[in-house]
Amino acid sequence: MYGQLSQADIDKDLEDPTRIQFWYFRATQVRTKLKSSDQRGFIPAMNFGTYSKPAQYPMAGSLQDNFPSTPGKVKVEKSNYFSRVANRWQSYITAKFSFSVIAVVFLLVFAAFSVSLLGAKTIQQVTPWKDPIWRARVKHSCLIKRDNGFLVLVTGASGFVGSHVSLALKKRGDGVLGIDNFNNYYEPSLKRARQALLEKQGIFVVEADINNAALLQKLFSLIPFTHVMHLAAQAGVRYAMQNPSSYVHSNIAGLVSILEACKTANPQPAVVWASSSSVYGLNTKVPFSEIDRTDRPASLYAATKKAGEMIAHTYNHIYGLSITGLRFFTVYGPFGRPDMAYFSFTTDILEGRDINIYQGPNHVDLARDFTYIDDIVKGCVASIDTAKKSTGSGGKKKGPAQLRIFNLGNTTPVNVPELVNILEKLLKVKAQRNIISMPRNGDVPFTHANITLAQKELGYNPTTDLHTGLKKFVHWYRNYYSQPSAEK
Repeated sequence: MYGQLSQADIDKDLEDPTRIQFWYFRATQVRTKLKSSDQRGFIPAMNFGTYSKPAQYPMAGSLQDNFPSTPGKVKVEKSNYFSRVANRWQSYITAKFSFSVIAVVFLLVFAAFSVSLLGAKTIQQVTPWKDPIWRARVKHSCLIKRDNGFLVLVTGASGFVGSHVSLALKKRGDGVLGIDNFNNYYEPSLKRARQALLEKQGIFVVEADINNAALLQKLFSLIPFTHVMHLAAQAGVRYAMQNPSSYVHSNIAGLVSILEACKTANPQPAVVWASSSSVYGLNTKVPFSEIDRTDRPASLYAATKKAGEMIAHTYNHIYGLSITGLRFFTVYGPFGRPDMAYFSFTTDILEGRDINIYQGPNHVDLARDFTYIDDIVKGCVASIDTAKKSTGSGGKKKGPAQLRIFNLGNTTPVNVPELVNILEKLLKVKAQRNIISMPRNGDVPFTHANITLAQKELGYNPTTDLHTGLKKFVHWYRNYYSQPSAEK
């Protein structure tokens, strides 16, 4: 008989790090078999209650137990002549009918199996934590491999910043678990490519929406996260005019869902989350400082990020959550977002299409404080390392908690025409430029970060100038999209 493993047995099994490796190995085997039939690597729900533990539940039975051990011992009934004739006649009459019945039965069985598999997928999508392989992958991803390492949940892990931060944390030995909904705001294949890179480094990305409260609750019950790096968001200033509800869903409701999960966790994790330089809105004082006005947003995206900062303040005040907000300034680099100007310009220049270069009032060129991804990652990691513990427990505050906000920029704004000049030199292709007035779509004329506070508190020191960063981006772009190199 096979040793029967209940869900309680499996959960207890997953508490042992050596057994986590066993279940993770089984997950790898199953995913390899299913990869050809499901490109997303989806694992349907399976009942592992009848699997045995090696060397503890010996396998005793097999199909051969139903047959004699010595050949020729099976007793066969003899048949007389008339019986044989009758059998032949009956077989001849029913042959076609029997074949039809068998075919119908086969089709019904196949259809039932297909429906069952589809149902299993649906159930697994709703409650994936019931699958021991899923739980094993979660725990394996969270194994810490350095002294005093952290357990970090990274939301938006397959996004631009999220994937880079996840890799940096994993590389130094922290336990990292990702979550991402892989929406189609831009090409999902790019997010899947980032996911593949994360998986190669042992980082599991749970495919789910951050508004799934039941899933978050289960994750926090499985893993005692020390930190949450909340980077999931609906990005883009102009897209807010087309799909405003997506910004409320992700940037406001999503943030509340994460903070709700954190406030009830025991222990409460420290939270680091991505705000935006867009909160400075119509502010004309430069460079932008954390103490400047942020109550005049120029876009819905900026308004949702400003709302997020107020929500963060509330959860810090009421529940004792340690929260650090990071105002990113125009992040760029390899594996970036295709909707960003430097990325879309590169594509259009190489494909011979015109590019639109906006100008502000009085024909003033737009300027951005372009910040390379590696510098942003350093700021994110430093924020985790310097974050103090939350002071609440079980949703109740027990003392004042840390609340911080930092600018993460490069401090050297570059105007957009100069950005195009650099790309032309790196691509060795002349851009076809259209100079047009900036439409009223939520963009602002310039951004410029004052990073004095981040330098003092985080040791933040950006080192990558725009030409160096774009050179790295172009090199990645050509490799990723198989573009021939312009360098000889």
